[in-house]
Amino acid sequence: MATTEFRPEYISFDCYGTLINYQIEPTTRHLLQGRVPEEQMPAFMRDFRNYRYDQVCGEYYAYEQVLQDAYDRVCKKWNLELTPDAGRQLGDAVRGWGAHDDVPAPLKTMGENFKLVILSNADTSFLDISVPRLGAEFHAVYTAEQAGFYKPRYGAFEYMLDQLNAAPQDVLPARFLPHPVRPHARLRPRLHQHSDAGPWLRSTQPGLQLHHRQLPGRAQQAPGPLSPCRPERPPVKLTPYWLDTAEPSGDYRRNPVPETVDVAIIGAGFTGLSAALEFSRQGASVAVLERHTVGWGASGRNGGMATTGLAIGFNTAVKRYGGTRAVEMFREYNDAIGTIEKLVHDNGIDCDYKRHGKLSLAYHPSHYEGMLKSREQLAALADYHVTTIPKAEIHSEIGTDFYHGAMLDPLGAGLHVGKFVHGLAKAASDAGATLCEDAAVTELKKVTGTVHDVHTTRGIVRAKQVLVATSGYTGGVTPWLQRRVIPVGSFIIVTDPLPEDVVNRILPNRRQASDSKMLTYYFRITPDNRLLFGGRARFALSSPDSDVKSGEILRKAMLELFPYLSSARVDYTWGGLVDLSMDQMVHAGQHDGLFYSLCYSGHGVQMAAHMGKRMAAYMGGDTSANVWAGLKNPPVPGHFGPPWFLPFIGAAAKIIDRIS
Repeated sequence: MATTEFRPEYISFDCYGTLINYQIEPTTRHLLQGRVPEEQMPAFMRDFRNYRYDQVCGEYYAYEQVLQDAYDRVCKKWNLELTPDAGRQLGDAVRGWGAHDDVPAPLKTMGENFKLVILSNADTSFLDISVPRLGAEFHAVYTAEQAGFYKPRYGAFEYMLDQLNAAPQDVLPARFLPHPVRPHARLRPRLHQHSDAGPWLRSTQPGLQLHHRQLPGRAQQAPGPLSPCRPERPPVKLTPYWLDTAEPSGDYRRNPVPETVDVAIIGAGFTGLSAALEFSRQGASVAVLERHTVGWGASGRNGGMATTGLAIGFNTAVKRYGGTRAVEMFREYNDAIGTIEKLVHDNGIDCDYKRHGKLSLAYHPSHYEGMLKSREQLAALADYHVTTIPKAEIHSEIGTDFYHGAMLDPLGAGLHVGKFVHGLAKAASDAGATLCEDAAVTELKKVTGTVHDVHTTRGIVRAKQVLVATSGYTGGVTPWLQRRVIPVGSFIIVTDPLPEDVVNRILPNRRQASDSKMLTYYFRITPDNRLLFGGRARFALSSPDSDVKSGEILRKAMLELFPYLSSARVDYTWGGLVDLSMDQMVHAGQHDGLFYSLCYSGHGVQMAAHMGKRMAAYMGGDTSANVWAGLKNPPVPGHFGPPWFLPFIGAAAKIIDRIS
C-alpha cells in the first residue's frame, strides 16, 4: 500500500524524561531513608509512577500537589509513614534536573528546519527554569497549568493546536520521529493517539509562549476589541462580573477538614450551600468541600436570571410526560424562584433581587407560533397565564427588530448571584456548617450503605451521607455521574455602565431576556446599568483564551441586535460550564450510596438553590421532596471522560438554527 509523505511544520516534545534527564528515583530513595528493601524498590517505583499517572487523569491542579498526593497514596499502600513536604522536595528536585547529554545538538539542528514546541505536564515555574537548559530556541512552550488539563486529557492537545493555529497533521510528536538526528528525513504519517487522549479535536485553550519568534511571512495579529492587552482602553477583566463586584463572605481556605460529619457536600455553589444551610439548621454536622472558592463554578458564572419554565419547553414536556406531570414540573420552577425569594428574605441577603419578568424571544416565526401554543396550554392545563407580544409591538419590550415576537412571564426574577452565593455561604457558616475551600475531593471510598470516606487534598472526612453538587464540573471522582453530564461552555460579556436612555431603549422594563435559538442568546441589565450578554458562542470549554475569543463572537452578536451599542466598551468577559443531560431534565436522587442533584441545563440559578433544600429533605427520608425522581437518566454514549463530542453538538445546533 502506498503511503502519503508529508513534512510537518512543528515537532512537539514532552520535557521531563524526553529532553530533561528524569531522575525522580534518587530523590524518592532519599525520602524513604531505607524503609523499602532494595529488592522491592522497582515495585515501589512502579506503584509511584502509576499513582502519578492516575493523579493527572483529572482536571489540572498544582504539579507539586500531584507529586505529594501520589507519594501519599503509595506510602499508604506500603504502610509507610507519610512525608508532609514530599511534594516540595520532589518539585525542587525536578527543577534541578538538566538536559540529557545527547539532546542539545540534535535540537539545534531540528530548530533550523522545524518549529519546536513543548507540551508539558509540569507547571510554568518548572519550565521557566528547565527550558533554557536545553540550549535550543523553542517556538512555544505550553503547560497543563495554562490548559487546565493534564496531557492524558485531550483538551491539552487541543489548546496546543489552537494556539499554533495548526491542524493535527501539522504537528508531529517527537516520539514518532524515525531518528532524533535525522530532521530532514521524509516522514510517514501515523495515527495521532496519545494513550487515553482521544481524537485531536479542535477547541481553544490557553498556552504560555516563551522564546516567541516572528515567522517569515506571518504578520503579527493585531489585538481585537476584547484583547486584554489593547493599550487604548482599560483591560477586559476575565473574571466574572458577579464575583468581581461581590464582597466575599469569608476566607474558608484554612478551615480544617473535619474527621467525621453527618453530611459531606461536594461543591460550594447554590445547591451545596443551600443544602448545607438546611442540614445545619436541622442540627446535622456538615462539611462543604470546594475545589476552588465559594461560587467559583456555575453559581458565579451565569447570567443572574431566575426564570420560570423548563429547559425543554412546556409543549415538549406535555408531549413527553403528559399534562399532569408536565404541570408538576413547571410549577417546581415557580416554586424554585419562591425558594430564592425566601432565602433572600429570611437571611437578609442584599443581592438586588427583583421580579422583572422573563421575556422569551422568537428567533423564527415558527417559534412564535409555538409560544402561542404554550400560552394556550399553560392556561388550559396549569391555569397559568402569560402574555404574547407580536413582532409589530415588540419595541414595547426590547429595542431591536431581530426577533419575530415574544412571550412574557411576569414571575421571572433577576439577582446579583455573586452577592447571593456569598450570602448563602455566610448563612450556612453561621448555622454551623464547615466550609472548606481549596479542598478538592480526590477519591470517594464507600464504607457501607451511604457512609463514605471522602478523600480531599486537605484531609479525609468520614461522612454518613454524601451529596454531589458539582454541576458542569462533575469529574472522574464520580464516574457514573460524569457519564451523564454534558459540560457545555456558556460565555458572557458585560459592558461598561450605559446611559439611562440607552438602557431604557434596550430593555425598557428590565426583563430577563433569552431567545429561542439552539445557540441561545440571553441578556439583561445589571444593577449598575450594564448590559450583560451571554450565549453558547462556541462549543468549547472555558479558559482565558477561549473566553476572549468567545467574547469577540458575543460582541458581534450584541451589535447585530443592538447596533447603537457600537461605542460601548466591554469590561468583562468570562465563561463557565452548563450541565446538560441527554434529556435536558434535572436529575437528582441516589446511586450506589451517593446522593446527587445535577443537570440544570442552563436553568440552574433558581433550581440549584431550590434543589439544595429539597435534597436535604429527600436525604432525610422524604421521598416526595424530589419531583425528578423516576426520570430515566441514561449515560451519553461513548462518554467516559472529556466531552469529545462537543464539536459535533455545536455543528448540529448551528444547522438547526439555520433551517428552523
